[in-house]
Amino acid sequence: MQRDAGRSAASAYIGGMSLSLIFIFLAGIGNFAMHRALVESRDPIVQAAVAPMQRAVGRYTSFVFEFALLVAAMWFCQLRPIAALIFYGLYTIVDVIVFTLLTNRPRS
Repeated sequence: MQRDAGRSAASAYIGGMSLSLIFIFLAGIGNFAMHRALVESRDPIVQAAVAPMQRAVGRYTSFVFEFALLVAAMWFCQLRPIAALIFYGLYTIVDVIVFTLLTNRPRS
């Protein structure tokens, strides 16, 4: 009886980790899409933020940083799946808000 309870708890943990990993990965795809759209938009605000880093380190530095955040969240998902999902979810929500504000602002 005790052995079955241990198995069900372990399988629930693995199932939660798998779902968290899938959601983090899907959010990462969305983050990359929004990031690429902003960088390629040639918006003056975005270019002012990204251009100095691109000149100093390289053209794809911001994409490498975005990828490193995704890999870190997926790695952290092995340790604390719910916490990783919450933190990366909050990051994605902030990313969506910034993307929406920058793409829908009036152009002068």
